Amino acid sequence: RQRQMCIRDSYDNGNKKYQRYYKDGKAAGKWTHWYESGNTWIEGHYSNGIRVEIWTTYYENGQEWTKGNYKSGERNGQWIFFNKDGTVYEEKKY
Repeated sequence: RQRQMCIRDSYDNGNKKYQRYYKDGKAAGKWTHWYESGNTWIEGHYSNGIRVEIWTTYYENGQEWTKGNYKSGERNGQWIFFNKDGTVYEEKKY
């Protein structure tokens, strides 16, 4: 039987700090981390302890910072890197 659990933590001000899911002791499902202000910092997915699918990081002002895909724990395909004002400063292929 597989065990699933969710681990959450909060900042002293009550805002969420992170929410992480595990299955059988390995990272699984959506992981989200927040800045103390309450804005999202990181969003992504794990499968069997490995980063998969789209991962996005954000500046504290809410603007995307990086966005790209993981396959088997490695960056894969097109990744986009943004300035704080939303303009693209780099695009890379992995």
